[in-house]
Formats: sequence, C-alpha cells, structure tokens
Amino acid sequence: MQRLGKNLSDSKMNWDLRLACENDIPALELLIPLSVRTLQAAHYSPAQMEAALGTVFGVDRQLILDGTHFVAEEQGQIVGCGGWSRRKAMFGGDHDRAGQDALLDPKSDPARIRAFFIHPDWARRGIGRSILAACESAIRQAGFQTIELVATLAGEPLYASNGYSVIERYEIPMSDGLMLPVVRMAKTFMQRLGKNDGGYFGEQIVIRDILSEIKLTAQERGWSSETFHSEKGFDLYALTRTSAPTSIHAPRIYISTGIHGDEPAGPPAALRLMKENWPDNAEVVLLPCLNPVGFVKNQRENGQHIDLNRDYLQPQSPEIRAHVEWLKKQSPFDLCLCLHEDWESHGFYVYELNPDHKHSLAEAMVAAVVKVCPIDPSAIIEGREAVGGIIRPNLDPRTRPLWPESFWLLQNKTRLSYTLEAPSDFELSVRVNALVSATRAALMAVTAD
Repeated sequence: MQRLGKNLSDSKMNWDLRLACENDIPALELLIPLSVRTLQAAHYSPAQMEAALGTVFGVDRQLILDGTHFVAEEQGQIVGCGGWSRRKAMFGGDHDRAGQDALLDPKSDPARIRAFFIHPDWARRGIGRSILAACESAIRQAGFQTIELVATLAGEPLYASNGYSVIERYEIPMSDGLMLPVVRMAKTFMQRLGKNDGGYFGEQIVIRDILSEIKLTAQERGWSSETFHSEKGFDLYALTRTSAPTSIHAPRIYISTGIHGDEPAGPPAALRLMKENWPDNAEVVLLPCLNPVGFVKNQRENGQHIDLNRDYLQPQSPEIRAHVEWLKKQSPFDLCLCLHEDWESHGFYVYELNPDHKHSLAEAMVAAVVKVCPIDPSAIIEGREAVGGIIRPNLDPRTRPLWPESFWLLQNKTRLSYTLEAPSDFELSVRVNALVSATRAALMAVTAD
C-alpha cells in the first residue's frame, strides 16, 4: 500500500493520501452513492442520480489495477477518492464494460481524470484538489501533455478553478429515457516562456521563405493567385481554392493573416493549412500575409509605422487601401477568419462577431485548440468579458473611430467573423498548431451545416 503523505493544510483535518487497493472496493461502493445522493442533489433529480449510480458513477476496478486511483483516508475511514487513467473510457464503473479498456498513447492522446467522489462530511476541505494535484503529477510523469475529463455540474467549479477549459456540454443517456447533463473539459501542461515583457520577443520567421513556399504549394495544389499590391519587393496576393464542380451552395470562406509583423504564427499556419486536405464543398480565399515588411522589421506596424489592423475605416496605408479596393470586388463571404496572436494572453482565445446570431463556431474551435494549446481562462480579456476563451462583444462598429479588418468585413462582406488569437508567449509550434486546429474546426463546422 503506497502512502503519499499527509495533508495538514487545516488543523481540523489530517488525512492520508494513498493509492487504492482491491481491499478498498467495499468502502468505495459505500462512499460513491453517499457522495452522489448528497453532493449532486442540487444539480440532478433523485431519478437521475439513481439511474447514474452503477453506470456513470461506479467503481472502476481497472483504475485500481493500473495503480492510478487514489483514496484520502482519515483514521482508517476513506473520505474521498479520485484517479486518472491511461485508458480510453471517460467515465463510469466497470460493471457493464466488456473486455479490457484500450490504452491511450501519451504522445497523441489526452489522459483522463476519473471517478472523483468525496464524503459529504468532508466536502469543500481541499480533498478533491489534493487528489487532483496527485493525479496531474502522475500524468506528467507518464508523459501525457493533455488531460480530458467529464465533469458533473457539481464538479465543474473544481476543475475550472484548476485551469480546465470547457470543450462541450452534453447529456449522457441513461435508463428510462433519462439524461444526465455533464461537461467535457480539458487542460494542457504547456507553460509560458516568459519572454514577452512590453512586447513580443519570441521566435521569428523568414517571411520571404515562407511566402515562396506558399506560392509553390499553391501552384502544386491548383490554387489560383491574384496580386493586388506590391510593397518594397513583396507581393500582396490572394489565393483561391474553388469548390468541387458537384458542390451545391458551397460556402465562401475568407481567411487572412500576417497583418502584424510581430505575430509570426499566422503565415506558417497558412502554409500548413494549404498542405492539408480541404473540404470539397467550400470555396476558400486565403491571404497569407498582409504586412510582409513588418515581418522583415519584426514590428507590429508596416514600414510607415501604421498599424494596418486599425486602418480600415479611412485607409491611410497603401497596403490597406489596395486591400479594401480588392475586397470591394469580391462576392460576400459566409465566414471570415482573421488569424492573429496576442503577446500578453495566457492562452488561445477567439472574438466572435455574429450580429445575426447564426450558429456559433466558437465552441468547436476552442474544443479543437485545447488539445494542442492552453485556452485563456480569464474572465476579462482585452477589457471585454470572456467565457472559456470566447469573447462575444456587443458593439456597433459604426461607433468606433479605428476599424480592424474584421469590422470592415462585417459591415461589407460577411455576417459571421472570427478573430483567432494564439498566445505569443508559448512556443511558435504551439501557436501554429492552435491557429491550424481552430481554422480546421471552423471549416469542418461550416461545411457540415
């Protein structure tokens, strides 16, 4: 029996945290229904709780056999339990499970947090948090980079306060037509680099090389190219991939990036996306870099020190004047994505401009990104309310004196626009993965509608 030590954070509590053993199963079978019927009662009906016991809520002996299930014990009494898993199942006891649960790959799969139950008399005393910390430490040692879990409505606050982001809310079907509302959540172990102090000081890219490879890829994959401006030896151009001839009502999708020279993840993300298989039932217009001179100088602004993403209402820069004139000739877009970075953010987040309340793609993007990059958990981002890394500002662009690209697009070419913000204080590869994952998720969602 492996003991992990005592918790002495409160003079009134003094429990041992240890790995569970098979001899603990009878005690766990008593603890779980007691915990559920008491601590879940504010969120679920008695019928829901009874239907969930033994199926959704139950002892999983495989966790004990794997050495990944912990119990908190006080004077011989088990007062809490919880564990993690390197196996596929997200929840539930093993009573009705056929065969052994498949193993996960730490290099590509998220580990699971599983089976947290606290004795009602010991609730809200830090037991759950202590077990969670022990699980996360073991998960790191096992080589996993991400974690997923399915939380009850009662358990969601614990995980949210420990850096877990909501992926989706859904219902688990049970007997007699009953449903159990739950929350799928995730967390990554990636850490900020701590390089950005007053600006971006991270990795840089050679923009000319990236753009050369983008042009070559476009030719190889049959994208058409249209140059609408040249600036200091660089062409600003749009690449178009048409939908398959058999597609009916194919959505038109606009993607732009590279408008700020100190946000280097966008152009490599565009290159990655071009090399992937795109949905056949979509027409995609891609602008891979709107400010190449800024990248050469490693500065946010263009060569004239104009912030191009504040220049769309009354354009002063030659780049944006040309871009706007080109945009005026385009047919409307069903979806616009502007790929950016934020050097101050704690993780990925997304702005949604959706005045007509169309089907939102934001949750799908966050759910895809959380597997490769942290989500910014802040309640306020850039001075605006955010929930789970999603900002839905209630604003009228006509009242704003400086317009970003997304405002011009919303007023003239689309009714659904997203600005994707990758966190600049993480590795460049992480930011590229975030932008690629979010864009891919948006494309899949809009073409599936």
